[in-house]
Amino acid sequence: MYGLKNVYLYGKYDAYLVDKMKFGGYPPEKIITDFNKRRKFIIPKFPAFMEAARENGEKQKIVLKPTTKDQLQMTLQMYLQGSVKYLHLCWDMKADDNIYQTHLFLLQENRKYALYYLNDQRMAASSLIGSLDEYLKPEGQSPILELCGVPMHLYSVHHDIIRIRFFLSLLLDSIENPEQILNKVGKFVDGTRIYKQFMTYDELYHKLMGIG
Repeated sequence: MYGLKNVYLYGKYDAYLVDKMKFGGYPPEKIITDFNKRRKFIIPKFPAFMEAARENGEKQKIVLKPTTKDQLQMTLQMYLQGSVKYLHLCWDMKADDNIYQTHLFLLQENRKYALYYLNDQRMAASSLIGSLDEYLKPEGQSPILELCGVPMHLYSVHHDIIRIRFFLSLLLDSIENPEQILNKVGKFVDGTRIYKQFMTYDELYHKLMGIG
């Protein structure tokens, strides 16, 4: 509770919101109000670059520097508002003497949304569950569809932005140690797992990279 009190006393409302999400007990729909949806993201470690594409527009890559950090916040808001259909954020990470990359992919098509986290070192992919009821159906009963050309189960599709905004905030704040978010029960699922289909990490990665 000390952290919550500290950020509140200093008036850092954006940080307070993230701490409130971390604290638990507050469902996304109670926190992600129309007002809070537009708050800035807390990003302790900025990505090396981002790629973004608007509807019917070409994908653009922007290397993130101190002079372009505001552009990242603006592009994240554009995704939440529906004017960006694809956003890829890429981080350079270091483990011992090895450099590897981690990624966040945000997809949007016809007011349907999806979020993926990929780790190149572990060759592991996670997608954010959009409907727990759909996810808990017997295996094989959740329909398979494509969003932006990426195959996924219906339970990974979001019909509003609330859960995306909530868990995106948590992941950005914890991007150097995302397992504390990814391992939450009933929140994320293996992004390569498609019923009766085998999709490797590389195949999913190239499908996500090929959008736009």
